[in-house]
Amino acid sequence: MTICEPYELRIHLRVDRSITSRVVLADLKDETESVWRPYGVRIEWTDVRADETATQGLSLEAIVEPRFAGEPSEPMWTPVLGRAFVNLDAPDRRPIRVSFEATETVLGLRTTSRASIARIVHPRVLARALGRVLAHEIGHVLLGAPNHDEAGLMRVGFRPDELAAPDRAPFRLTCIGVGRLRTRIRMLTGIEQEPTDQETCLPGRAVR
Repeated sequence: MTICEPYELRIHLRVDRSITSRVVLADLKDETESVWRPYGVRIEWTDVRADETATQGLSLEAIVEPRFAGEPSEPMWTPVLGRAFVNLDAPDRRPIRVSFEATETVLGLRTTSRASIARIVHPRVLARALGRVLAHEIGHVLLGAPNHDEAGLMRVGFRPDELAAPDRAPFRLTCIGVGRLRTRIRMLTGIEQEPTDQETCLPGRAVR
């Protein structure tokens, strides 16, 4: 049972040629889908640009690039993993951007892997992390939320070990986030959603 009514989200994903051989794209997409699936958000990947797509849901552009334009080549103390533009009245059509190098840098700081000693990041682990960063940035656009939650998917930053681990529990929406998603989908579709009693939550707690 999903927490919200099904909602279709189409994403035109572009990955810079310089990094396509270093990322398992199927895993990146699967992770992004898996984060949002429990909330009724169905992601369809398309080769058609968002401005050319006719859909009843939402179409977005997403770009995975080596680094953001204008940023120094040397890693910053607190790397920015992704960027999205938020419009409170309607989803912003400007592309979501995810930084490959910043994500790789953060993964190199994890402490639970022997590979971290040599800062080696397995392609599938990197793909999982990129998928979670993309899911977070999608959240900003889909929820119309410029700010961050205290926990869960929409918190301000991710710990390296959590970003790499298979467990998705740290990447759930909080109950506040779920409520915001219901309201946002109602606004986007014009369809009233019936409240559910699937789980009682406290503000800031992540929904299972």
